[in-house]
Amino acid sequence: WDVCGVGASSIDEILYLVRRDSFDVIGFSISNDHLSDPVGFAIEEIRRASRNRNIRVLLGGRAVAERPDRALSIGADAIATEGREAASMLSRLIGETGGAGSRA
Repeated sequence: WDVCGVGASSIDEILYLVRRDSFDVIGFSISNDHLSDPVGFAIEEIRRASRNRNIRVLLGGRAVAERPDRALSIGADAIATEGREAASMLSRLIGETGGAGSRA
């Protein structure tokens, strides 16, 4: 995998990246349940802007572990409640996109 980590970036920075490069999967780590509405909005915008029309979204973090139902309701394709699960889920999601030389 090629991984592009952007940390706590603004939605504008993330949209710039998904317009410029083709990503198979984008992941967010959510630590605060109050972030779920902004993340839901970000997911919608990323799907609209992405060069890859089949982009998948993976959510993880404390808020996801505490409320997995909420994570799926805001538009994620999958969730992971711990690191090993995230790696396994990435493989599955990239397989769904048919990615080769995938970026995540």
